[in-house]
Amino acid sequence: MTRYLLSPMVLMAAVWLFATGLYFLRWSVQFVFDPMEILPYVGIILGSFGVGCGLAYVCHNALDKKTATRIISADITEASLAKCWAATQMLFKFWLVLAILQIVAMGGFPLLWLVVGDTRSYRDFGFLSINGFINSLILACALSGCYLYLISNKTKYLWLLAIVFVYAILIFNRQMLFTMAFEAVVLYLIQRPVGLKVFLRLLLPAALLFTVNGIIGNYRTGNEELKELFQVRYEYSELPGGILWMYAYVTTPLNNIVNTIYTTDPAYNPFFLNTASYLFPSILRQELFADVQLLSANLYSGAFTVSTAFVDPFLDYGSAGMACYGLLFGFMAQLAWFRPTPRSRLMYCVLAQSVILSIFTNFLFYLPSIFQLFWIFLIGSRHHPGESAQNSDGEVPPPGSTAPEPAKSAV
Repeated sequence: MTRYLLSPMVLMAAVWLFATGLYFLRWSVQFVFDPMEILPYVGIILGSFGVGCGLAYVCHNALDKKTATRIISADITEASLAKCWAATQMLFKFWLVLAILQIVAMGGFPLLWLVVGDTRSYRDFGFLSINGFINSLILACALSGCYLYLISNKTKYLWLLAIVFVYAILIFNRQMLFTMAFEAVVLYLIQRPVGLKVFLRLLLPAALLFTVNGIIGNYRTGNEELKELFQVRYEYSELPGGILWMYAYVTTPLNNIVNTIYTTDPAYNPFFLNTASYLFPSILRQELFADVQLLSANLYSGAFTVSTAFVDPFLDYGSAGMACYGLLFGFMAQLAWFRPTPRSRLMYCVLAQSVILSIFTNFLFYLPSIFQLFWIFLIGSRHHPGESAQNSDGEVPPPGSTAPEPAKSAV
């Protein structure tokens, strides 16, 4: 049951309908758009994403007919686990060298700077473009360690999660914590499906995590300053700052993209330069697009700067651009969801995070996410354990259960 709640279309619909519903509460005077001005574009986003999921289903069935099987399975042995762990450790050592070199070159890290009274902040840490590359390495290693733990029940694979937690604190990187939390929870629920009651109980710590994040955001911004920037309606002005901060965080991207849609003319460029520009590192992007006039989102308020994952596709080609991006997004996520291989499962965790965070920004074209997919693909193509068993309904048997016989035609 819970496994289907994590499918791409369900996640996408839940996130966007939830944000839209919160928007219609109108806690801010900035929220001036009516439902009929917003819902058609939410419909384009969800509709195109659904079409992409449908195309992935067609391709999946066509591939199955060619291979004459719906099940790809193989025995997971101690030897295969050892090979996967060796590959993960190799990438971890690579990350460790790069991380130490960066810390030495930067003269420390944000937590140390805070302790010694250095005037630099977390925004000053890391080299442009390289820092995201380094972070993607440890996130991929930790996700692989989570998978190995869920397969083998050996806790020795979990120390990589602790490394991510400690490193994220040292460099004051909340995004790493959220990324690892999203991906680990999705992987756990896919590999070990739980009952609906247990799933609903997991929503409590998730809500607590968002509340803590709101409190931190409120602390950094200031309660009164937040209310002034967000222009809170009088009847909601007594709400706690943490709740207001999280409400603003979830709803202002929707306000920004709708404002952009009604105030900005798209470029109608078939090369989708605004969207594609994020596929290049910052340093190269400045050089490659120096002579190109890229469009920017027309923010309703400069205090809130994100405009969902679909604003750049709109700037490139209007509503059709949004539909094309949604179709591609849905196709990729659903294809990874259908594939029963461990590599695809780990890739889906990254894509599921991109789906959940699409209400904020474009993580599908976010280079650290792409690098994380690459590291997972590298581990899978070289050393990953055999394919986990899957029955005809797409369910994964719990660890320790007997897997079906491998299909002879499976590759």
